[in-house]
Amino acid sequence: MNNFKILCEGKEMYNSQLDNVGCVTHPHNHYLQWLVETGPIGLILFITYIILIFKHILKNESNYELKLISIVVFTILFWPIMSTGSLTKNWLGVSTFFILGIIIFLDKVQTYKK
Repeated sequence: MNNFKILCEGKEMYNSQLDNVGCVTHPHNHYLQWLVETGPIGLILFITYIILIFKHILKNESNYELKLISIVVFTILFWPIMSTGSLTKNWLGVSTFFILGIIIFLDKVQTYKK
């Protein structure tokens, strides 16, 4: 991850775009970012990670309201056609994975209460 900036720093064709702003470091979509920076294998691993977390949320036996909120928040965070920031270069990644941790934690707490 994060190798695209190193690749494009020496290339004039990247620096001449967008009024010489320089290398655009991410495409404003999680899936495109993973595809560009890690290739198809990295994208498949990222999608597998997302699917496994989603299955964990669905499989959990927590109450209905918590499961519904978790599914809605997870879907909003990882909606594939939404414009997003970078998961690795700014605070959006920190907040995204923090929210995922809270979702998983709440599901675990509800399971242990039963």
